[in-house]
Amino acid sequence: MNSAPILPRPISRLTQLRDIALLMAASVAIDACGLTSGSEEYVVQVDSVTVAAPAVPSGAIKTTYFGDLKGSCADLSKVERETLPADTLQLRFIGRRKSDNCIQAPSLLRYVDSLPNSPARTVHLVVRQPDGPPLRRDIVIPMVGGR
Repeated sequence: MNSAPILPRPISRLTQLRDIALLMAASVAIDACGLTSGSEEYVVQVDSVTVAAPAVPSGAIKTTYFGDLKGSCADLSKVERETLPADTLQLRFIGRRKSDNCIQAPSLLRYVDSLPNSPARTVHLVVRQPDGPPLRRDIVIPMVGGR
């Protein structure tokens, strides 16, 4: 019976090169999804908006916006709101993409908002798009009391 101690084998040059190659590949994979690079903002394409009637006539009106954020490394950064004359509310959805090298998996926009009940009978909703005409929706405000 051999009772000599078992010593760790020295790391071979080939093993060192393999480990370096694996670290470089992991670094490229991390950078591909933008985890180490800067981000880019863009206007999100909003496909549709739904409007739910308020629970009570004087309550807020719930709106839900749907669209595509264009990739798994993207998210909603902010919503810009601007109130314009003639009872018009203009919105622009800004997304943030961390890198152009992401895997293109669906990342959908579903944003819920509340519009306060307005004394106007109709609120004109305008959603600015990245290209083409804006998405427009007229929201009829339910009557309160004897209006």
